[in-house]
Amino acid sequence: MSKAAVVFDLDETLVDRRAGLLRSAKGLWDSGRTTMTDGAAFLARFMELDGNGRVKRPVFFERLCAECLPHADPIEVAETFVATAWNEPPLFDDAVPVLRELKERGYAIGIVSNGQSRTQRAKIDNSALGGLVDAVTISGELGIDKPDARIFAHALEQLGVMAEAAWFVGDDPRADVQGAAAAGLHAIWLQRHLAWPTDLVPCHRARIAVLAELLPLLPGAPGPR
Repeated sequence: MSKAAVVFDLDETLVDRRAGLLRSAKGLWDSGRTTMTDGAAFLARFMELDGNGRVKRPVFFERLCAECLPHADPIEVAETFVATAWNEPPLFDDAVPVLRELKERGYAIGIVSNGQSRTQRAKIDNSALGGLVDAVTISGELGIDKPDARIFAHALEQLGVMAEAAWFVGDDPRADVQGAAAAGLHAIWLQRHLAWPTDLVPCHRARIAVLAELLPLLPGAPGPR
């Protein structure tokens, strides 16, 4: 049993989701299926409709087709997207080096992600993350979303680690930071695209701008697994 663990959010923490979405959106633009005439405007609208992943996927594809692809079937577009978008997931440059360093130090590594099983599993299985992570918890499989404390408890049970011996790193102040802190983990806020809400009391142990800044914040190697 591991003595300590570091658990990560997936999208915009380890996986550069925005880059992956833009790549898929450009593919749609290049296919010539959209009625829009400005490529930059199409890409921008695609990202706006996505709503940082918070818009339910059926609603997103229905709105996208209604506005930009009126002759396309939303179900067909969605299926093509799910089947191809994450065949080569873009990771942040320091994601793999940081996870490798953590494994060398003896930490167990977990992922807790909100999202659909097929999509989130593809991001992990089709990248180097699959060989570096000890346990994966996905809300679509568990039926519980962050920031619910139960999803963090499930991840800790999989890893065999107590909450006080676990660190959680994520970019979303509410789902990741507040959720992890409330569940008893040491929460680290990875500030990428989201600002800290004015109505949310700070509850993170530290704020970092890139994953590599996490390493000096952690205790020394917790011992062999």
